[in-house]
Amino acid sequence: LVAIAATADGAHIAGGAESGRIYLWEACSGAMLRSWEGHYRTLTHMAFTDDGSHLVTCSEDSLVRVWSCGLLLDYNAMSSLPPTPTSSWGYHTLPVTGLAVGIGGVAAYICTVSSDRSLVVAQIASEPTAAAHSSMGRSGSAGG
Repeated sequence: LVAIAATADGAHIAGGAESGRIYLWEACSGAMLRSWEGHYRTLTHMAFTDDGSHLVTCSEDSLVRVWSCGLLLDYNAMSSLPPTPTSSWGYHTLPVTGLAVGIGGVAAYICTVSSDRSLVVAQIASEPTAAAHSSMGRSGSAGG
């Protein structure tokens, strides 16, 4: 595993692999609940929202994906097709190198940064707009 996250209540743990595969465990029993191909390249960061309703994953494939934990934990769906993200965007052009998830569950904001020196801010409930991302200048200040 190269990335790991736990829900705030400690009920679930997610891990990400170099292959892009994501794993989800029940913490109290250690039972793996599911695994799936979440990205095309190595996972770089992952985090749950404060209420545990969503898992956010980032990768060297430059994508940011948001997964509904309700859908991931739906035992009827586990035997069918792999899960699909509730949101996915690729405003970055190089690997995602940082992730921060605010408070507020589905209303939380996500901030990601990338090797391409871009910053994207988006709310989990909606796709980021073109105005929500910007390049970082050489001095590290926005807009340059």
